[in-house]
Amino acid sequence: MVERVIGYFSKKFSVLKSSFFKNSLRTTRRKLKISLAIFFCIFLFLLFRILIYHAGFGAKLGQQIYLTAPKDVPIERTIDIVMAFDDTYAQHSAAAMASILLNCDASSRFRFHILDGEISSDKKEKLLKLKKLRDFEITFYDMTKYDWSIFPDNHIHTSETAYYRLRIPEILPRNITKVLYLDGDIIVEQDLKELWNIDLSDSALGAVEDANGINLGMRLGVSKKYFNSGVLLLNLDKFRQANSTKKIVKYIENNRKQISYHDQDILNGMFSDQYKEIPLKWNAGHSMYVPDRHLKHTYTDDDALIARKNPGIIHFTENKPWYWGWIPHPLADEYWKYLKYTEFYSCAKRDFALSKVMPVYIAWVRSYFNQLIDELKCHLSTESKFSGRAAKKLELSLPFLN
Repeated sequence: MVERVIGYFSKKFSVLKSSFFKNSLRTTRRKLKISLAIFFCIFLFLLFRILIYHAGFGAKLGQQIYLTAPKDVPIERTIDIVMAFDDTYAQHSAAAMASILLNCDASSRFRFHILDGEISSDKKEKLLKLKKLRDFEITFYDMTKYDWSIFPDNHIHTSETAYYRLRIPEILPRNITKVLYLDGDIIVEQDLKELWNIDLSDSALGAVEDANGINLGMRLGVSKKYFNSGVLLLNLDKFRQANSTKKIVKYIENNRKQISYHDQDILNGMFSDQYKEIPLKWNAGHSMYVPDRHLKHTYTDDDALIARKNPGIIHFTENKPWYWGWIPHPLADEYWKYLKYTEFYSCAKRDFALSKVMPVYIAWVRSYFNQLIDELKCHLSTESKFSGRAAKKLELSLPFLN
């Protein structure tokens, strides 16, 4: 009996000492480490997204006041809104239009002027069905008949539709003297009558300072604050009196190399000394919610906090809510909330951002490093007599930037 027990345990211990058991144990430990690493990465990813979303907590958002406000009030104003988009941006612009119609009371009447970059007929029909929310006028202007070849095409994620707004004064009827231009990647959270009532009698346009206004202004050499062109209150009389279309063409011819941000650079270069600064809340961009210390501007952190907590217009300048990516916008759900009121919602989906955003990021990285190389070349040329050879070696060592 004793011999049998000793023999049994001897066999068990021999198994424990076998190479097969040791390899199995080692493999199990490796799998466990990999699983823990993956779990930790997922945890950090979710925590990061929660912290980003937390930046939007406490913001006073639109309550769709038109749904509950009295409808039998007299019309006090007609607000002319201009938007420029193509077939790709029709869905996003529809969400923006829905947010306008629902967050403004019945005392305002809306006329939408759509600068049409080949919007399909079925998507136009979907835009017209927004009239189920409230009545409005809408006019489509064919922008494909104009020649856009003179305008610089030097940015990977911007189409020629960005330049459409530059022709607003000549395209719209002469009896329209004031308009509100809005990008398609915005959501309106407050009644626009406050913005519309801003006096522009002495200014060509009203706009909000860009989040990187100091750096962009220095690059362009503008004397006043550099503004963002995603939300513009335009005095068309001033533009027409200045014969702006011809002057824009001349400005492009003389400053083509300096133009990096398309229409925004052109408008700043021509009208930086004729614009009126409007409250920050009317163009609450990405940096209001996800601050970037590299961006330089003149408004204070307190100004940004006020705009973040009480946005009049949310402008998705960086992370688009329809992209599912690493860094979400804290108020991305606002886009989907208003998209539900449109005919686009049933077939809408989030795109995986990597394929969409990576080319943009790569272009930015290349642009940034090319700028650094230029600065290094300049430094070498002033500090070393062997500058030419050193600069050439530096350029050849980074072929991916070319």
